[in-house]
Amino acid sequence: MIVKNKPIFISLLLQYILLIIIIVSVLSFIAYQIIKKNYINNLTNELENEALIIKDLTFNDYINNDVNNINNKVNQLGKNINKRVTIIKADGTVIADSEKNYFDMENHINRPEIIQAMNGLVGSSIRFSNTLKLNMLYVAVPIKNNEEIIGVYRVSVWLKDIKEVIKGFKSKIFLLAIVIIIITFFLAYIISLRFARPIKMLTDASEKVSNGNFDITLFYKKGADEIVKLVENFNNMTLKLKNYFTELNYEKEELNSIISSTKGGIIVVDKKGKIIRFNKSFSDIVNRKDVVDKYYWEVIRDSELTDFVKKNGSDNKSHVKEIYLNDKILFCSMNYLLSKDGFVFIFYDITNLKNLEKIKKDFVSNVSHELRTPLTAIKGFTETLLEEEKNKKKINYIEIIKRHTERLINIVEDLLTLSKLEEEKINTINLEKINLTNLISGVLNIFYEKINKKRLDIIFKKGRNIKEIYSDSFKLEQILLNLIDNAVKYTDKGKIEIKLYESDDRIDITIMDTGIGIPEKDISRIFERFYVVDSSRSKKNGGTGLGLSIVKHNILLLNGEINVVSRLGQGTVFTIKIPKNIIS
Repeated sequence: MIVKNKPIFISLLLQYILLIIIIVSVLSFIAYQIIKKNYINNLTNELENEALIIKDLTFNDYINNDVNNINNKVNQLGKNINKRVTIIKADGTVIADSEKNYFDMENHINRPEIIQAMNGLVGSSIRFSNTLKLNMLYVAVPIKNNEEIIGVYRVSVWLKDIKEVIKGFKSKIFLLAIVIIIITFFLAYIISLRFARPIKMLTDASEKVSNGNFDITLFYKKGADEIVKLVENFNNMTLKLKNYFTELNYEKEELNSIISSTKGGIIVVDKKGKIIRFNKSFSDIVNRKDVVDKYYWEVIRDSELTDFVKKNGSDNKSHVKEIYLNDKILFCSMNYLLSKDGFVFIFYDITNLKNLEKIKKDFVSNVSHELRTPLTAIKGFTETLLEEEKNKKKINYIEIIKRHTERLINIVEDLLTLSKLEEEKINTINLEKINLTNLISGVLNIFYEKINKKRLDIIFKKGRNIKEIYSDSFKLEQILLNLIDNAVKYTDKGKIEIKLYESDDRIDITIMDTGIGIPEKDISRIFERFYVVDSSRSKKNGGTGLGLSIVKHNILLLNGEINVVSRLGQGTVFTIKIPKNIIS
């Protein structure tokens, strides 16, 4: 049992023993000092009493100055009490001593005990005797006659005698201390063993738990309440840990199952760019299985993706991009992962979607080209019929045909424009210096006849010193044409107001009308292709549902933004914000 509990047991036992030795040593030292002090005090009192007895026996002889008689008595008393007796006059002259010839002794007026006695006190001191060449304890009592101090009685004892007595006390204290240490050693042994067993039991159990074994239950009913409570808490903790790990493993397996079954390729990358996790779909996309601990740029060799990560990886936000890899078009989503201080990338194969989108765009473009020629011919012949026809009823029918033909032509033209904008080779920006005041004025002149016909007020406000900007004039003109055209179409009374202001590094253009407005539910969709708020109103005004799509596309190409505020029946405000120089 002792061997089994050796580490904790010996540690506790040594601590107890060290503590006991320190305590016993301190107590023994204090006890020795107290006993020594008390013994000296008692001896001092004893010497004082003996000095008083000597005083009573020799006082008359001292008064009569009978030195011989005094010396005889002093010598006899010194032998009887086995102590040195000395009588000193008030001037410090020794007149009697039981150990030495008094006439050979020096003056004692400067001795500490003599000074105290001459001051009316009982003097005492421990010092070296120059006469006997020994350390001694001296006690001096003043001799008084009618309240006058006329001399001193002094009794002294050799210090070696005191040391012998105290040495005996020290031996007894030492033996007592050894006995106490032995007894407390056995007590410390029992206490250490008692505490070591449950601690060792808990240590072994916690080691098993740390290795993943949670099927452990401890039984300990004896001992301190705190130990029993600790064992109970350990059992409860182990049970909770087991439940938590079971639940965690279940969630982990479920998450792995979800990730594995996801068609999109997933990788988790740490802050250094190393792949720390991936799923099967990603392995299929890159045609590799050994991707863990590889840098993502080693596995996905695409410079655009590397530039994309370097540009956006520092802001810890989500970003998306299309990349081309192994003849596939992938939609890449990059999301910051706080727990790993890295990123999770999700790759969706959108090759088929892109191919379908291209087929749809090509179809729209081809159909638009094919429709434009016959529609143009129909429009021309319709105009000819209108000029030659005299019958008003037939003229009405022909005008209807003409109006719908024009609407079809507008749709075809807008579709062709949108298709051209969406082609990558057309998406290049033709930079040139542009005077926006002249550009807006030129666009307004196009609608001058329609504005006058509706009797609308046109207001053009601009800030001071509007500078020329570097942008694409054709695309800006397309934006303004569509927005002003809509404002004129859907405003029957009131005004159209255009504001041009310069702000920091951008230009703000606001086009406001007092027209019929847009319902709040439709505002978020007005930039979609062919989306019209009111189909009957659109047909009446010749709307195609593509104008705002063209506007939105051009705004994005110019690195700008567009905002819409509208209230039904009160009007609409379009605000365009474009950079002064789209290169910067």
